[in-house]
Amino acid sequence: GSPLIFHLISIEEFTIGGRGSDEILETLLKQQLLPTTVRTLRIGELSTLKSLDVKGLARLTYLQRLYIYDCPSLQF
Repeated sequence: GSPLIFHLISIEEFTIGGRGSDEILETLLKQQLLPTTVRTLRIGELSTLKSLDVKGLARLTYLQRLYIYDCPSLQF
């Protein structure tokens, strides 16, 4: 398919989950596409997600709340 192009500039809350979102989340974190303005990040219902990119999360300097739910394969 065609590549996803995101122009996320000033977002305070971001929620991602559901079928097919595992790869999108990995891309957002690995390529550091989430804006640093995110204060609340919700990650859920990702059945095949095995790990989260720590570098991608670390750059979210305003992050106050991180919710992870229904990710049974998450190990790291």
